Amino acid sequence: MAIDLNSQEMMLLLRQFEKGNAVLFAGAGFSIGAENRTGMDPPLGAALGEILASECGWPYEGEDLPIVYAQARSHLGTGGLETVLERLYKDCKPAAWHELVAKLYWYRIYTTNIDDVLENVYRSGAFQILDRVVSPAPYKDQDQFYEHVQCIHLHGSVLDHSNPLTFTFEEFANQTAKSNPWYQAMVDDMQSRSFVFVGARLTDSPFHHYLSLRAQRSRGTPEYRAKAFLVVPKITPILRRQFADQGIVVIEATGEEFFTTFVPEVQSRIASRLDLLTMRHPHQMEALKNSVAAAQTSITRAQMNVLRQFEFVSGQVRNSTGKLKTFFFDGAEPSWLDIAHNVDAERVFTRQLLEAIQSEEEGVRTFVLLGQAGSGKSTTMRRMAFEMARAGRTVYYSKTPQAIDRDSIKDVVRASAQTIYFFIDDARSHIKAVDTLVRELVDEVNVTFVLADRPHILLPKLHRAHKSLKEHISEMPLLIPDDCERIIEKLGEFGLLGALAGKPLKQQLREFLGRSWKQLLVAMKEATSGRGFNTIIEDEYRTLASDNARLAYAIACLAYMHGAPVRRRHLLACLDGTDAQNAATLQRDLHGVVVPWKGNESFVAPRHRVIAQHVALEAATIEVKQAAIREFLMQVSAEVTPSNIRQRTPEYIAYRGIINFDNMLEVLGVNYELIADIYDELKSYYKDDFLFWLQYGRAEVYFDNFATAENYLNQSLGIRSSGNFQAKHNLGVLFLKRALSHENPITAAADAKLGKEILIEQIRERGDIDAYPYAALVMHMIKYLARHRPRKLGEELEEMKKLADLGQQKHPLDESMRGVQEEAYRAYLMQAVAKIEDSLPSPALETDDDE
Repeated sequence: MAIDLNSQEMMLLLRQFEKGNAVLFAGAGFSIGAENRTGMDPPLGAALGEILASECGWPYEGEDLPIVYAQARSHLGTGGLETVLERLYKDCKPAAWHELVAKLYWYRIYTTNIDDVLENVYRSGAFQILDRVVSPAPYKDQDQFYEHVQCIHLHGSVLDHSNPLTFTFEEFANQTAKSNPWYQAMVDDMQSRSFVFVGARLTDSPFHHYLSLRAQRSRGTPEYRAKAFLVVPKITPILRRQFADQGIVVIEATGEEFFTTFVPEVQSRIASRLDLLTMRHPHQMEALKNSVAAAQTSITRAQMNVLRQFEFVSGQVRNSTGKLKTFFFDGAEPSWLDIAHNVDAERVFTRQLLEAIQSEEEGVRTFVLLGQAGSGKSTTMRRMAFEMARAGRTVYYSKTPQAIDRDSIKDVVRASAQTIYFFIDDARSHIKAVDTLVRELVDEVNVTFVLADRPHILLPKLHRAHKSLKEHISEMPLLIPDDCERIIEKLGEFGLLGALAGKPLKQQLREFLGRSWKQLLVAMKEATSGRGFNTIIEDEYRTLASDNARLAYAIACLAYMHGAPVRRRHLLACLDGTDAQNAATLQRDLHGVVVPWKGNESFVAPRHRVIAQHVALEAATIEVKQAAIREFLMQVSAEVTPSNIRQRTPEYIAYRGIINFDNMLEVLGVNYELIADIYDELKSYYKDDFLFWLQYGRAEVYFDNFATAENYLNQSLGIRSSGNFQAKHNLGVLFLKRALSHENPITAAADAKLGKEILIEQIRERGDIDAYPYAALVMHMIKYLARHRPRKLGEELEEMKKLADLGQQKHPLDESMRGVQEEAYRAYLMQAVAKIEDSLPSPALETDDDE
């Protein structure tokens, strides 16, 4: 059948290729036409069953392939079966039309095939470099520069024996019984990108297994998923109607006919990778041209790596068509489109800081901006970056929570003749990297780093950093009348004055100034609505359309309050329903409530961290929060890997924050049963993670379950002994707390001695870095001494006072250390006073003789 390239459906598919949003799904029939070592097509289904039965010397009578495969493996052994499969599926020679597949730019490729046809197609002359991924391998992001394309073998590959093949019923069940990052990725890709199914045999159970992800929508559920396209030689009218109901366009053609017709049309629109990138990143074109079109030198690679983690700020953003749509006034951080259209009101402080940054541009410099959540620091950061780019300076803005690539940054700045500016918001994860860069680049290049985060997070991290990181520290100020006047003017321009509308300017200013001691976000919402911020956010949460929406919102808020956005695929996997229903939850029920994070559609987050914190701590019910923690941590468990921990991926950052016992207490309250139930449910998912057992052990220490706590802390140390100082610290705390609980003074003294020795050792090892071994030892020892009052009480108290003084001297910014020092001083004075009183003679008794 001829393919009508001018049809509405085919034009839509062409646009998806222009945007780089096309995904190939190669089913079992995709490999037809290729030749294996025997000169035949790689066998499918029943044909493979017959071959396996013959290898075992058995008659084949149409048994299901999973059964035949399981028995053949038992009979031939793993090695014998692998030899047979390699003969059938390895070193396959692709058909001529297969080569056309590699002449397109794919977002991703998924396949249920175990053969190496696709690998051989991409060996030469391909537009992209193929990266083989054998599920369930750890997740990796797609290459945003389309130099590489991931080929995910969902059911294994004969080229990789480290991951099992999927043939038996048990193996199929295992694919869906636990969190699989590539299964999640495919579900997410189906929401927003067009799949092209080629060679998917309609009678194959694997095809139906994955097709079930696009189950027919319930009545009234809108279609939010991108259209998919099924290339099939022949189809019945009934099946065509069924696929149409699932949002799948049927193209009646062979794979050869489809690609022979379609590839030239795509190539006429996208002649090169640069054309594709121009469509996707128009405002970064200058940087992309330098990175992609230049000769393939090490500097070019460095620039590309920098652009994977930083956004090149051009100072130019495409004009929006029609009325500007913005969530900025609902509390979201501004987009570049918002900044370009001056949605934010200019603040005096922003102008002053910008002038300071631009005043001296030579050498390695660092500016630190501190501000509480909602104070306006992210808006200030974006405004300064945009204005500097518009003035012709080279500016990069961080767009990832993962640890930045230091080597690429060094190569780029060393190759530049002018100063480069790196803006890093949410800088908590990057201080160490920036500190290292500053030390290595000082007196060598011209580069400026502008960092921003909350004071209580950033200040302790700056304590031991290079002096240049502490030379220029600014804090977001409270609103002043000039700021308020501009904000009111901007709200009026967008028709958002609300309760302030029609009031005299003096009264409007009074409303804002009366709230300016709070965060800017809070002041804006309260002043314009006439209601309290808490009431606004709680009403928004309560009025969400469904339980699914409230669960999704709670998950996003819990992750974001701990510093990380949530991947869409993880959020979708946590919800209860079909993929169509879950897509509707995100797109319709949470529209404007959960938004793309920093313009990245793969991540979502609440509009602001202030909102996230209030929802997670106050608005969401205990039951929803418990479900949110459990579901989310189960889904991300497969991605808390050593590699992701090193890179500080969003999954790890969220996991580390949520699993932390202190944060559990803050979110769920002092509820042992609830907290212990969550840890217990997660045991099988994180049984090999030292951090999980550390936090579980901390919980048991807190609730005085000392035997269980000791077991869990030792499990943590058993998994990781080197560098696991927190587990050692908590073991010390455990023994001191247990000493306090003993009635027998001898037993108590033994535990106290052990706890003290552990924490003294921690002070020797880490006392210059961390305050907590000082604080923990002094605090718990004072309690123990007050209870059991050993013979050398005075000497012990004096030792604790000296340790507290030393800890305060080394960590003057640590609030807990200051409180412990005061407590130690008080206990020491009380003991000294008691000692003096004991040494005084008893007063003489009065007698009548004196009269």
